[in-house]
Amino acid sequence: MPPNMPPIIPPSTHIKPSSRASQNNQQQNNNEKPKENSTKSKSLRVKSYPDWPVDIDFDDKEEVLTIDAKRNVKLVSGSIQTIDVWSNNGVKYYVEFNDLYQPLRKGGQMLVRFVGSIAKVEEYCPLGEREWPDIDADVKAKMIEQIRDRFVIPDHPEYNKQILKRANKSWRKYKHSLKGTYYKPNEKTVAQMCDAVPRHGISSAQWRKLVKYWDSDEGQKLSEYGKAARAAQNQFHRSGCNSYANQQADYEDEHGKE
Repeated sequence: MPPNMPPIIPPSTHIKPSSRASQNNQQQNNNEKPKENSTKSKSLRVKSYPDWPVDIDFDDKEEVLTIDAKRNVKLVSGSIQTIDVWSNNGVKYYVEFNDLYQPLRKGGQMLVRFVGSIAKVEEYCPLGEREWPDIDADVKAKMIEQIRDRFVIPDHPEYNKQILKRANKSWRKYKHSLKGTYYKPNEKTVAQMCDAVPRHGISSAQWRKLVKYWDSDEGQKLSEYGKAARAAQNQFHRSGCNSYANQQADYEDEHGKE
């Protein structure tokens, strides 16, 4: 199919209508007024979707729009695990972003989880590198390619930049969790810790580099700086998995303004 042709919209039986849209249609057919205590109302927020293929009303908190290799579009709801995104079979998930390039709603949550997952893969985020800038730019480009193969994201450098920032945060968090579990200098020698390679797809070469860095003077010094910085924090995220970006979107959905 030529790339300029419009997407093929499957029959309505292939697109799962949102509960909000179904409720509205039923009310119109019966000439009934919407219930005042309804928990779902028309969003007042002006939404910006990348390359949106069809004008369809759906619950973006519970459903995500997808498009396959043949440009067939449909809604998917329910639990979508990260492993399902890895084995996507050519299906891409649409993601909405706010003005700060932050991902929103169900598609955005799936993107964040996937970035956290790919940050643990040595092929894209080798653990042996000391700092994020030390990772080769070509390796990071391959990671961006893997993400864009699974998500519909606007073609702008700033989106790639923000994705890499999230990957950096997930990568550092992963290394920190490994250190808390496996780095026991008071119980084991460096050689013993180097031999205890975790069963998480980590190569022995990368693991040895990481353990030796943890045990180096530089690694110890930076670790103390990090502990002091965390101790000085006085603001914490206490809203669970609902990000600040989604909370802002909730407010705009209800009030139609920032």
